[in-house]
Amino acid sequence: RIIDATIDLIADEGLASVTMQRIAEQVGSSNALVVFHFRSKENLFRAVLQYLSDRYDELWATLVRAPGLSPVERLLGAVECARGFARQHPK
Repeated sequence: RIIDATIDLIADEGLASVTMQRIAEQVGSSNALVVFHFRSKENLFRAVLQYLSDRYDELWATLVRAPGLSPVERLLGAVECARGFARQHPK
């Protein structure tokens, strides 16, 4: 929930405007809880990047690295990977 809220806030308000307090308000939690889990805004943003990277890698593995795909299927998979990721994370 914290990571999803952070993604939404960054998309809506911009990276520089997002605060730990604002994230806590978005998820209905205390600032202390967000700080406890991530220690800093930088760590939270790193977790967001890791989360998004992991989701992209999962999609890539399914659509591009699957065994038995031809080069054309891999290329089409790469395009679909980008499109699919954009659909899953429109912000």
